[in-house]
Amino acid sequence: MPRRLAFILIIALLAATGTRVSLRASALNEWTTIGPEGVTVRQYQIVPSKPNRIYALTDDIAHPLYRTLNGGETWTALSLPGTITSFAVAAGDPDRVYAYHTTEGLLVSFDRGATWTLTGEKFLTSGDYLTELRVHPIDATLLFGTNLNRAKLFRSRDGGATWSGNILPDSGRVFSWELDPRDTETLIVGIGKDAVTPYRNRLMRTTDGGVSWTELILGRWFQSIAVTAGDPRYWYAGMLSFINTTRLYRSVDGGITWAVAPQNQSNVASIAIDPRDPLHIYIERRSNLGPFFAESRDGGTTFTSYQFQPFFDGITGLTFDPLDGRSLYAIKSGLLVRRGEAPDTEETPIIAALQVASTPFDNSGDADTRGADFWNPPEVATLMISFELASNGDLGTLAIEDQDGDELWRRGIVGDVGMHEWEWDGISDEGNIALEGTYHARLQFGEEVKEAEFEIKWHTQ
Repeated sequence: MPRRLAFILIIALLAATGTRVSLRASALNEWTTIGPEGVTVRQYQIVPSKPNRIYALTDDIAHPLYRTLNGGETWTALSLPGTITSFAVAAGDPDRVYAYHTTEGLLVSFDRGATWTLTGEKFLTSGDYLTELRVHPIDATLLFGTNLNRAKLFRSRDGGATWSGNILPDSGRVFSWELDPRDTETLIVGIGKDAVTPYRNRLMRTTDGGVSWTELILGRWFQSIAVTAGDPRYWYAGMLSFINTTRLYRSVDGGITWAVAPQNQSNVASIAIDPRDPLHIYIERRSNLGPFFAESRDGGTTFTSYQFQPFFDGITGLTFDPLDGRSLYAIKSGLLVRRGEAPDTEETPIIAALQVASTPFDNSGDADTRGADFWNPPEVATLMISFELASNGDLGTLAIEDQDGDELWRRGIVGDVGMHEWEWDGISDEGNIALEGTYHARLQFGEEVKEAEFEIKWHTQ
């Protein structure tokens, strides 16, 4: 008697968010941990136009670079194994990411880290590996980077294909540096001779890409420099030293002239400026009494300070939410943390719809000798999986899972916008025929996942 395979569909679309890394939120002295969990964060960057998209460089050798599209609720470990010493996201081209790989050299991704391409020759000596990399906000091909001991500052004008020699004015060490967000040729660096001769340390400015330099301030170690694209007239620079003469400096004319901030703040390790109000700043201070976190809403005239607990548990890398300034981010004990409201700007969804439907068939295969629950593969019967992508995405996956979550079938998907259709004949990738039961079609692009539930039943006729 001929047998027939019927796909009984349950019309239910289950929207879910998935990732390889799960999170457990916790509060740390008013800070909330946002991940990624199980790794130590070394560097991070928030995409200015998409504050829910954050990249984090970690100590995970198998997957050193992580990405979230939803403000840290879920994370994806990007497929870039090996030792990555630095990375940078192009603010003007938010899908473009650069990463320096110690074996391969400088790599670039144009699809948010899904695939990578070598941009040019790698630096020949390990001492010249790029350990801090930046992309200019208005030119995605203009890159700057410091080497391992921060004794050199390199520049590339062609997306990393070729690099200049050291553009620093003389021998020394870069303690801090910042690019002018409105001018591709202007940057300010805090450069020091060494720790033995502290008064050889200076704040320097160039307006021609490093050809010539002007000394702004002669002082001790300028550990932090900050400017905001919201109002680039305001710059701040802080010194790090346990000597009372150290200061927090401020410029209100684009970094041309500088003055000591009204209230002295010594040992400034990092500075963050509110993109909506350049007089609203946060600083991290180091002192013999432990690390402090201080806030000023009047450009440094007055500060409110908070001490961290545990006693010497400080933070690094203070950064405001670059879009609206409602959140403050930092690295605390190797964890990426946030203080304040989470951004409410969502990423544009990639997956618009997912549907499952069966096609007509006429199968006359004979029963398999293994038993009544197994039948020869259907000759015409197929399961049609159709989905629509609302925007271009990374390389994705389409999979069939049984009710226990075991994956039976998987295909790679190119994330092109528009309608797509795939067929499944009820046979797993290992050649086994699907049994009766509940199954899920699972479509995933990065952290975004949609599932459609359906049932398979075998019938005779």
